[in-house]
Amino acid sequence: MDNDNHYDTGLSDLGVTWEHIHELAKIQSTIANSNQTFDRLNFFERKANNLEKQLSDLYYHNWIIPRFHVQGLNGHICKFCNKFSFRPVMDLGYDLTMQYKHNCYEQLGAFTVPIPQEVKDIDGWAARILFDQMSYYESIGNRLALDDLTKVFNAYREYEYRDLILGIPDRHPMITLDKNVMVDLIDTAIKSPGKLILMQDSQILDLLTKTKSTYGILEVPQQDDFKYYYMKIVR
Repeated sequence: MDNDNHYDTGLSDLGVTWEHIHELAKIQSTIANSNQTFDRLNFFERKANNLEKQLSDLYYHNWIIPRFHVQGLNGHICKFCNKFSFRPVMDLGYDLTMQYKHNCYEQLGAFTVPIPQEVKDIDGWAARILFDQMSYYESIGNRLALDDLTKVFNAYREYEYRDLILGIPDRHPMITLDKNVMVDLIDTAIKSPGKLILMQDSQILDLLTKTKSTYGILEVPQQDDFKYYYMKIVR
């Protein structure tokens, strides 16, 4: 230390001043910030590529569908994987049903929900999920349409593979109703051919509990025989 209390760093002999050190620190800080910027750019690039792939998968598996193209919802409860799967259907009678498409290991173009252990009424729980989804699609509402298919089924009565010929269950779900189930609603619809029957929310939930679908073939017991109706919930 000299007489004027100036501390000698020993750098003066090298021609290095405090200004040089300060400039060097600024350069190092700039480089560090640049590295962070590049790291962030790389991160966002990877994120963008990942999101692009996810979007591509959504399109590929028909998860992104114009709402007005959806004509129905169809679900399936699997007791093996303990999951409820459902999918929007655009072309009734052509698109495959959820029961046919279900795969315990891979779900393509379907929404899959694990069944909670605490749920006792699984059918009612699944019906509520479908009911909550219905409002998203413009063609699905709160009215029931029934078309009598009994003559068609009777024409194929003697065929061993009747259901397979008629596309059941791969393209049309078929639900057999127990006697005395939903008698009032079904009877009203049967007695009003060509008319749409307005349903209360409780009736819709009751129907979905039985069908797991907003469309399908109803097998209705009639004394010693059955009658068959094509059912569709519409707006």
